[in-house]
Amino acid sequence: MTTTFKYDYEKAVELCCEYSDDPETLRKLIERLKIKVGPSTVIPSPWNDDLKVLRMIVTVEGYTFPYHGSHNDAMAFHQVQPDWGDRQIAKQRKEFRNGLLYSILCCVGSDLHTLYEDPEDFGMNSDSIKDMAKWNEIKEHTRKLSSALKLTSEEMESLPS
Repeated sequence: MTTTFKYDYEKAVELCCEYSDDPETLRKLIERLKIKVGPSTVIPSPWNDDLKVLRMIVTVEGYTFPYHGSHNDAMAFHQVQPDWGDRQIAKQRKEFRNGLLYSILCCVGSDLHTLYEDPEDFGMNSDSIKDMAKWNEIKEHTRKLSSALKLTSEEMESLPS
């Protein structure tokens, strides 16, 4: 994974493998995948007006998409608490950076599983034109991601969860 910041590659891979049903397959997949993480910004949460989330541009095997991290990611990476000391800030950022590969792979796995889901499973109304337009966007993203990754069924099942 290439990033604009430093992280511990081995710790990142170990974290992913810890939460995989098939760590060896996942390790080989991580070595094969080309993942690039671009610049990040903090934006209002699309799900909760009271929170902010971290938005990064991620490219996996040539397919680029926005990745929305959690509120905690935004706090760790960009927004420092006033009472945090330098060591606590550094520790939070290091934990975020080392866990980013895990977060991205979980997101990818979750997105790919939407190929087998129905809009109702996500609280969408299949009779709503607006909901179905959004569902079609999600499915198109999923198809592009799936096409770029070309995962085997074993690789798909090895993704962390």
